[in-house]
Amino acid sequence: MSERLKLRATSIEELQVIAACIQDALAPLADMTWMQDQNRFAVVFNRFRWESAGEKPPFERTHALLSFQNVRAVRTSNVDRGQPDRLLSLLTLAPADGAAVDIAFAGGATVRVESEPLDCILEDLGEPWPTVWRPDHDAGGDGK
Repeated sequence: MSERLKLRATSIEELQVIAACIQDALAPLADMTWMQDQNRFAVVFNRFRWESAGEKPPFERTHALLSFQNVRAVRTSNVDRGQPDRLLSLLTLAPADGAAVDIAFAGGATVRVESEPLDCILEDLGEPWPTVWRPDHDAGGDGK
């Protein structure tokens, strides 16, 4: 059994740690939900485990829950809700205007979560599984 990640951010500095851990995570649009009556926004991701990655395979992925508490509003940009199975690849979490955080995805999709005070949790769910693919940010990289 591997150690599961559980992090909480209540400041921008702490949010940067979560952003580094969840970079390159994948999520279908259908796995994002805003529970307005609970002031909560959550996404279930397929997260690459950067903290355990060596130079060569096998690497690991795991399911992880990213959630925000104290949410007043959620706005999207370049997100087609008519494609719930569309797979989004997370680039980063970034502070935005006021008390907002932008969840930025490849291809220009963005989810803006307005949360005050900031309260973000990243928690691994279940056991990781092996993968031979490592995310590669080089323009000519093949992901191996």
